[in-house]
Amino acid sequence: MSRTRTDAETMDARPRQRQPLTALGKLMVVALVGLALSYLYLVVVLIGAFEPIAVTVPTALLLAGIVATGWRPATAIAAIICILGILPELPMLPSHLGQFGSNMPAFVVNVLFILPLFVVAIVAGIAATVQNYRRAT
Repeated sequence: MSRTRTDAETMDARPRQRQPLTALGKLMVVALVGLALSYLYLVVVLIGAFEPIAVTVPTALLLAGIVATGWRPATAIAAIICILGILPELPMLPSHLGQFGSNMPAFVVNVLFILPLFVVAIVAGIAATVQNYRRAT
């Protein structure tokens, strides 16, 4: 009894495995987790009360988890959400810079952690999206 091509393809088919996360995808996950931790520190330690920006913590962790799954469009979605997240921060940049001497912990968190992490997440997300779609087969 001979096997037809369809039978051979069916027998040799393996379950589809997800693509490993690229270095840019890993960088984006690290930046998103860093954003979540920075906002958590900002809300819990420096502000000490619930603020609407606390929503950023679970959002960043959820995005990091989705990107970590290796789903191809996740990096683009996360980059777009990060762009929307940094827009309210930009008009407040002069006040953040004004905290240099008076409120040093807030300055460090806002200017030295949150803004650079947003930029890293956006750039890594765009680059990872391009990379994911170029190597797609």
